[in-house]
Amino acid sequence: QLGTASRNGGEELIVSHKLSVSPNPVATTANLSFKAVANGTATITVTNQAGAIVLNQMVAVGAGANIKKIDVSKLAGGMYFVKIQTGDKVEVARIIVAK
Repeated sequence: QLGTASRNGGEELIVSHKLSVSPNPVATTANLSFKAVANGTATITVTNQAGAIVLNQMVAVGAGANIKKIDVSKLAGGMYFVKIQTGDKVEVARIIVAK
């Protein structure tokens, strides 16, 4: 749930050491919140409890506070893991999809 992410140069991109997801539980759209020191791109991946990828998307990340929305409305109710990755750095948060 806590950590950092970096871009290709190895420079830290996410500096808050925290990926937060709201609302949680979520029914339709989840907001991923974090702060970044520089512009770049990140991959957001949502996996189910079995580890299967159910959502995967690339997003632009801007310097400063970032809020990225992900649509979970097509997912079945249950627990999932949201991962945001830039370079070799990964942040993971748990979300509950409520139907």
